[in-house]
Amino acid sequence: MSHKNPFLAAFFAVALEAMSSSAAGALPVKEIQVTGPRITLSEVVPTVPASVATADLGPAPAPGGSRVVTQEELRTAATGASAKVIASLPAAVRVVRKMKKLTAADVERETRKAVIAAGLRRGVAIAAVRAPKSSDVAEGFTTIVASVPKPPRRTGRVPTTATLTFQRGTEILARIAVPIDLDLSAEAAVPDIAKGAAVTVTVKSGLVEISASALAGADADVGEDLPVTLRPSGKILRATLVAPGKAVIAAPTSAPSVTDTPASTLPTAAPSVAPPAPSIPAPATLSSLPPAVSVPPPAAPPSVPPVSKRLSKRPTARPSTPSPSPSIAPGGST
Repeated sequence: MSHKNPFLAAFFAVALEAMSSSAAGALPVKEIQVTGPRITLSEVVPTVPASVATADLGPAPAPGGSRVVTQEELRTAATGASAKVIASLPAAVRVVRKMKKLTAADVERETRKAVIAAGLRRGVAIAAVRAPKSSDVAEGFTTIVASVPKPPRRTGRVPTTATLTFQRGTEILARIAVPIDLDLSAEAAVPDIAKGAAVTVTVKSGLVEISASALAGADADVGEDLPVTLRPSGKILRATLVAPGKAVIAAPTSAPSVTDTPASTLPTAAPSVAPPAPSIPAPATLSSLPPAVSVPPPAAPPSVPPVSKRLSKRPTARPSTPSPSPSIAPGGST
């Protein structure tokens, strides 16, 4: 036997009624389509005056996505307009990217043009393009760039995929993968230069060119990079093949700063102006001589008393008393 909680039943009833009333009274959000990477106020509200028409509302959503612009954002962008204009702004606007539908014929035509513009190797041609029935891309693209994987070195028909990138300036709007077939002739199986073949390497630095003999380190076609081994040093460098048997190494164009260059390698510039000759002073005149300095006379030496006075002042020596001579008795006894 199940027991119902009357409080839960009342709560769900009130919540359902509130949701129904809000859904009934809510106004649908207007949706607009834009083609540029940024949104302006005039695109969202075409009736705003020209003084605020170009106000920026931020970035546009990515192709396939959407963004809701609130009324607060619209009022901030319309700062300076009249109160009537600000009061007429909508509560919210949903912004989406305007899309363009490409048919299969459109995709095939654009794929062939883009792949040929990207450049195919010698002996390679487009045999077929298996485009999808239709494709949706963001409208407003200005260029289409194709990239195709490097085909193998053999003959026959090879299936691969071309990637089309739709761009508006530097912004990427869409990418489409289109299956294609390439026809490889006998020329496509032979590289422009084979591994181990002799190649002349040229190092370019401004107007200076230095050439050296080298050996190719890998198979390569014109326009591709390959390792080269200089002879006879054996040093391995990276070069770009510009013609069969010719490769180029581009030296950096920026000149080294003085702080990066050792002092011993810096050229010593000769002085352009000779140093001034030493000046000879003019002969001194009496008027130019400094005033005479009075020198005090030397101090008198201390007085020395006469010799007689010095002798008189010496202490008198006591007279020496002769010791009595011993008496000698007759007969020689003492």
